[in-house]
Amino acid sequence: MPASRLIVASTAGLVTLGLLSGCAVLSPGAKNPAASSTAGAAAPTTSASSHQRQLTAVPAECPPADEISVSMHVSLPYVDSNPIGGALECTYVDPAKGNASEGLVILFSPTKGLGVSQWAAQVQQATPSAVAVAGVGDGAFYSQVSGVGAMNFYSGAVAGYVYSDKFVATQADLTALVADQLLVPDN
Repeated sequence: MPASRLIVASTAGLVTLGLLSGCAVLSPGAKNPAASSTAGAAAPTTSASSHQRQLTAVPAECPPADEISVSMHVSLPYVDSNPIGGALECTYVDPAKGNASEGLVILFSPTKGLGVSQWAAQVQQATPSAVAVAGVGDGAFYSQVSGVGAMNFYSGAVAGYVYSDKFVATQADLTALVADQLLVPDN
């Protein structure tokens, strides 16, 4: 787990590896010193597509690696699934490339009573440069910190976080990944 990942707690207790049960998971790096914005803490306005579903619980397993690879336009044929205290961390890599492999991490975490407005306030406080993204779940924010593209999203009873560690994940790519794949019912 990257040391630069910032996680903000709601009222629940600490879980292993710095994850917090019932947490809102936020973008990499603490506050962006270049951003002096004091954005309001209102929840992002979204109009989620009708094909999206509300997540009622953290998924039992990670999305398939081949589907993630297609969505992100990069070869990530291996997924490491790591359940941690009610959360699920999915790390996608190409082991043939070793440390040179691009990587993508998706973290699903239960909200445990944290409302979308509280979640949005925490995201905006931790990453003032984050921009609201319409049409993704109950709310979503995209940010780039130190060249890393990331998206926080909130859907039903789950807060999610997606980030790339060796390639720039664009807002369009992450929006499509979350809205059109992670929040779409299985066929």
